[in-house]
Amino acid sequence: MAAQTYQEMETIHQSHQVFDQALNQVKSHIFLASIYLRDFLLDPSNANSDYYRHQLRESQSAAQSQLAQIKQLSGHPEGSRLAELELQMQTYWNSLEPVFTWSADEKTRLRFAFVRRDVLPRRQNLLSMAEDIQSLYAQNYQREQNRVNSSRARFQKYYQNLVLLTLALGLVVTGVAVHRSVRLERRAAEQQVRTEQAERELRLLSQRLVKAQEEERKRLSRELHDEVGQMLTGLRLALGQLGELRDGAREQFDQQLAEAKSSTEQTLRVVRRLAMGLRPSMLDDLGLGPALNWQAREVSRQTGIDVNIQITEPVDELQDEYRTCLYRVVQESLTNCVRHSKAKHVNVELVRETGSEGVSLTVKDDGVGFVPSTSVGKGLGLVGMEERVRELGGSMMIQSVPGTGTTLRVRLPFPGVNNEKTESVAG
Repeated sequence: MAAQTYQEMETIHQSHQVFDQALNQVKSHIFLASIYLRDFLLDPSNANSDYYRHQLRESQSAAQSQLAQIKQLSGHPEGSRLAELELQMQTYWNSLEPVFTWSADEKTRLRFAFVRRDVLPRRQNLLSMAEDIQSLYAQNYQREQNRVNSSRARFQKYYQNLVLLTLALGLVVTGVAVHRSVRLERRAAEQQVRTEQAERELRLLSQRLVKAQEEERKRLSRELHDEVGQMLTGLRLALGQLGELRDGAREQFDQQLAEAKSSTEQTLRVVRRLAMGLRPSMLDDLGLGPALNWQAREVSRQTGIDVNIQITEPVDELQDEYRTCLYRVVQESLTNCVRHSKAKHVNVELVRETGSEGVSLTVKDDGVGFVPSTSVGKGLGLVGMEERVRELGGSMMIQSVPGTGTTLRVRLPFPGVNNEKTESVAG
């Protein structure tokens, strides 16, 4: 647009120069024609009349040519005046032709009156018309110049506004980019911190898991060696003595046989107890409800804590992974109550959500409570419960305040139901 504006200004300026030059040429030829006519009239003879007539016609032709060029450049305001000037010029040239037919006496007698009456008024009229046309064209040129200047000023203002807007947008984009870059860097730093913390937690949990596995193996090894091993050794000795008493007194044989049977039954009870601790067979044989009731009775018998189990809907048809998860969660929750809560009463409620296609478990005690923490401060039992629940797409929430007890809620959706995140919060 700027190039177009400057090109238009240059075109208008060149047109004005050509117009002024051509109009000045017309006025010059009009003056020149009057000079040729004066010289002819002052010449006492007619010997050079053809020369003066030829010069006069040359001036006429040149003036008409310049006028034609002016008509191509002129605009509407001066177009009618140009036509009138052309008509008056033709009348002026025609009025000069009869002079060249005069004799020498007629030139001497009529020349001053002709010049004063015809030549000077017509020439002055033509020059005045030329001046008016030049003034009109100058006004038109000034209007065009003002229009172009106004257009250029508007363009400059538009360009300035565009530059300011561009700068403002650039600043905004730069600010947004810098802000977003800072946010991304902050997020990257936070993510790096979380990643490093997760790695530390993973290493700590791995170490604790290995330690727990070793402790569990040590406990099982000790129980197998100290209880089962000793019982089996005693049973082996009793059987050996039975072999020696086979041909002896009947009473001693029967007494030794009874002791062997008692040792065998005691060994079976210990082995069954160990097996039930690892995984109760009744969970597979009888279902989740009987397994939970047995677990509650065992905890009550061993610790004196009143454990109440409430199952509102049948849950025995649950899939094996659901039964195992719920049993382990209740088992670990009761273990934590025994170890840490100092509770006297524990309520376990298991609800089958038929409408929402899920199952909910609530374990609530009246113990001392605690402040739930991150996974770094959690025991392996809580971490294990969370992992079991998370694998089935469920959610786990722990609500506890020191002195008011602890409530653990678990919800497991059945396959095909939207999964939920696992979380721990303070109540």
